[in-house]
Amino acid sequence: MKKYLFISIIFTLLISFTGCENNTKEESKTENEKLAICLTEKGYTMYGSQMCGHCKKQKELFAEGFKHINYIECYDDGEYNQKCIDDGIKAFPSWKRSDGEILRGRRDLSELSAISGCSYNPDTEKKEDTVVSENAEGKDNKDNKDNKVIKEDKIITKNEENKVIKEDKSNKEETKDNEIKNVNKENDIKKSDNEETEENLEKLAKCLTEKGAKMYGAVWCGHCRKQKEAFGDAFKDVKYIECDKKTGTPEICKEAGITGYPTWITGEGKQIKGRQKLENLAEEVGCPFS
Repeated sequence: MKKYLFISIIFTLLISFTGCENNTKEESKTENEKLAICLTEKGYTMYGSQMCGHCKKQKELFAEGFKHINYIECYDDGEYNQKCIDDGIKAFPSWKRSDGEILRGRRDLSELSAISGCSYNPDTEKKEDTVVSENAEGKDNKDNKDNKVIKEDKIITKNEENKVIKEDKSNKEETKDNEIKNVNKENDIKKSDNEETEENLEKLAKCLTEKGAKMYGAVWCGHCRKQKEAFGDAFKDVKYIECDKKTGTPEICKEAGITGYPTWITGEGKQIKGRQKLENLAEEVGCPFS
């Protein structure tokens, strides 16, 4: 009987020790890790690309917690992941919820917490330290409280005398601000009238092509799409190389040394990486544009 009682006590102690160890491990996790685990448990998946700068920054926000995120790489070694296409992913990074809703773009951790309902309190320790500091400061200032009240009473009297003057001045400043806004509005209208016309865009597109400039991009690249939209209908005159493995000619892009999209290559062979403002692109290539 004593033997069985001894075994029961040992078994109970082992269970208690294991439970304490698991609780310690759980408490030692950072807020980033707890959020990542919660997102995965709730069915959130992140889609990204190794060439995507915003994806890299999204991972950095999680730091060591990112290892708990359910992540799918959509573009690896020049090949587009078919699962990303099947799941309706068109931009990186994207978050897909268990109900199928897709959230596009890099998100702050606090925003992901609010959307998912997962707890995230990165400033808990900082707030506790702040409370302690404020309490100490309050104790130090207690002796000065009476003097402060007397001083405030004197200031209130003076402020009441100046209140009417300040309100009148405020009204004058508001009137002046409205006049400035009206002038700015008129200037904006004039500026809008002088914006790039379709004729100017066509001239720029043709000039770029004549000078040997080419744009390399991918069908799934959001910045490539915005670069095309900047040209409007005139983009038909731009020399464009599609680099997606399934819909384009990736071997040409690889031979040209393309490592990110969009990338422009001038007639002289100079690479201009990233989406460009049209005036900057025109200056780089040597095309007139106004």
